Amino acid sequence: MLKNKFALKNGYVILLVFIAAGIFPSDSRSTDNDKFSPYIERFSNGRIDWDNGMIYGIGKAYPDMNDGSRAMAARAARVTAMQSILKISAGVNLDDQTVLDQLGKGQVLIHLKALIRPIDHSSEWKTENNRPYIEITLKTPISGVEGLTAKLLGHLKNNTDIWHDFPKKIIAPEKEEDVESWLVIDARGLARGKSIQPALFPKIKSETGETLYELKTVDEKALQNRGMARYVVTDESKEHIEGQTNLSKELLYAIQKLISAKEALADEKKKKRSRFIVKDAIETEGISKVNLIISKDDASQLKAEDASSMILKKCRIIVIVNSPIGGIKGCLDPLFFLSGIDRS
Repeated sequence: MLKNKFALKNGYVILLVFIAAGIFPSDSRSTDNDKFSPYIERFSNGRIDWDNGMIYGIGKAYPDMNDGSRAMAARAARVTAMQSILKISAGVNLDDQTVLDQLGKGQVLIHLKALIRPIDHSSEWKTENNRPYIEITLKTPISGVEGLTAKLLGHLKNNTDIWHDFPKKIIAPEKEEDVESWLVIDARGLARGKSIQPALFPKIKSETGETLYELKTVDEKALQNRGMARYVVTDESKEHIEGQTNLSKELLYAIQKLISAKEALADEKKKKRSRFIVKDAIETEGISKVNLIISKDDASQLKAEDASSMILKKCRIIVIVNSPIGGIKGCLDPLFFLSGIDRS
C-alpha cells in the first residue's frame, strides 16, 4: 500500500513539473525532425535530399528493347540509374565559385564514377502505352565514410593543384551532450533572385566581410558525418523554432531530484535534445548564391557561441530555404561531361 502511494506521488510530481514547464512529451521523434522537412531538389532523372544527404538516380528500361528479357531490362535500368546519379552529381555546387563537373575539366567526376557505390532504393514494374517497363531508383549518400563528400576530398588531397582548402584533422573529440546546439540560418526572407542555393561547402560571412564558417575551419570528422549544412523547409516562425525544445537538461535534473525512481526518466535522458540558435540571412554571395551573409551583431554572438559549443567547427548548421515551387528541373548535361561518361 505504501509502495503504491509512493509511486502515485511520484507520478503527480512528474506531471506537475511537465505542466509547470509547459512541456509534455508526445512521442519519441527528435525536435528538429518535428520542425523541419527535407529540401528536395528535383530533376527529370532523380533528386537530391539536402536534409538527409542523399542523391537518388532513376533509370528505366523496356523488355521489348532488351531482347524481350526482363532480366536484361533490369540490368539496363540499373546502369541508367547510376548514370543519373553521376549526371545529377555533376551539377552540384561545391562552393561559391565551383560546380563539381568543372574540377579537373571533368576528370574528377570520372574518377568518382569508380568510387561511388550505389545503394538499391526501389524497383517497380510499370506500364506505359501497354508497354511494360522497369523503373529502378538507386541512391548514394552525400555524407558518411562512403559518401560523395568523403570520396571527393580523399581524391582532391592527392590533387592539390586543382583544390586547396581542406578541413582540419581533429579539432576536439565529440562530447556526449544531453543538449546539442544547432545554428539555424533562416534564408526565407531574401529578395527575389537572391535565394540561397545548396552546396557541399558553403560559407557563412558577416556583413563586414569576415568569414565565420568555411571548409578549412571545420572538423574533418564532423564534416564527414554531417556535411557542412542541412537544407530544410518549414512553415514554423523564427520565434517558434528558437523557443521550443525538448526537455532541457536542467528540467531533467530537477525531476531526478524530486523523485527517487530514477529509471522513470532513464529513457528520456538518453535522447539527444536540440537547442536552436536562429539567425536571419540578410544576403547571399557568390556566382551560385551559396554563401550566407549575416549581420555584424549576429556574427559576434555566433563567434562567442562557437567558442563554447563548437557549433560551427562541428558542422551543426541548418539552413531554411524557401519551399520549392512545382516543376522539375532538367538534368545538367555540361560540356565537360561529354568525355568519359556514357550519356545514353
